[in-house]
This record gives sequence, C-alpha cells and structure tokens, in this order.
Amino acid sequence: MTAAPTFALAVAKSKADIDACVRVRIEVFIDEQKYSMDDEIDEHDNSGDHVSFLVSDTSVAPPKPVGTVRLIPAKAKLTRLAVLKDYRKYGLGKQLVNALEGYVVSHPDEMTGQVKVGADGKKRVQIKIHSQVPVKPFYAKLGYTPVGDEFDEDGTPHQKMVQDFVVDQ
Repeated sequence: MTAAPTFALAVAKSKADIDACVRVRIEVFIDEQKYSMDDEIDEHDNSGDHVSFLVSDTSVAPPKPVGTVRLIPAKAKLTRLAVLKDYRKYGLGKQLVNALEGYVVSHPDEMTGQVKVGADGKKRVQIKIHSQVPVKPFYAKLGYTPVGDEFDEDGTPHQKMVQDFVVDQ
C-alpha cells in the first residue's frame, strides 16, 4: 500500500508559480475538457488583476503542481478551478475554494467595489462563480446557491452561483 501524497497550498506569487497554475488549467480545460486556448487564456491572465492559488504534490521531488483556482478581486469572482484528474479524490478542489474564500475574508480592501453593508450593519462580499452545470452539486455542498437561469459560456452550460461572506464583524 502506498502512502497518500502530501500537499502544499499557497497564493501563487512568483512567475513560475503563476505559470504552473496556467499549465494545470491547460491540462484540465484544454487537453481534458476540450476548451479552446482562446477561451481558456483570457484578459486576466496577462494583467495583474487576479490572485491565483496553487496546490502541489510535495510527496514527489520536485513538487508537482496539481490544482489551481483564480480570484478576480474587482468582481469577487472565483474562476478557473482545476485539479488534475488523478488528484481529484483528495478533496483539493474544496481546499482551493476554502483558501480563496479565506483570502476574500482577510483582504476585503482588495475587493474594490464588492464590499456591501447588510441590514445588520456587517460588511459582506458576495463571491460569484460561473459553474459548469455538472459541478453545481460540488459548489452547492460548499454553500453556493444558484442565481437565475443556466446559460451558455464557451459552448458549455453554466450556472451563476453565489455565496455571501462577512468580512467585518
């Protein structure tokens, strides 16, 4: 019996880490799911307006990038969640989403125009996702709720889903 891999998850800050995030996305969205490169690599990839998170398998040397998710702070939007197929059984998607949510809660100043004050006086940020329809149950288990009708995005049915997070008590 082989030991379960160990993982490290962090904000991708270096060019090498950001490039690793893009490579994971290409493997999942282009090679596996057959999206086009034009659909996958967008205006956010060539600007500094996003925060990417990277999870790597640290049980191998050098550590292998195996998952990523991207946050667009100005929209409070979770995008490009991707975990390599062989690693989906380890709960890394949930860990990546939780890391992104924690970042939003601890960095509300970066969510330009997205912080709203509720009736209770608490500041909140609503994280938005355009979920592929088959993975709606994954996001629902994490507390996201559907908003509106399903729609086509890049030739695939999607659903807008949202969840509010208190950022100031």
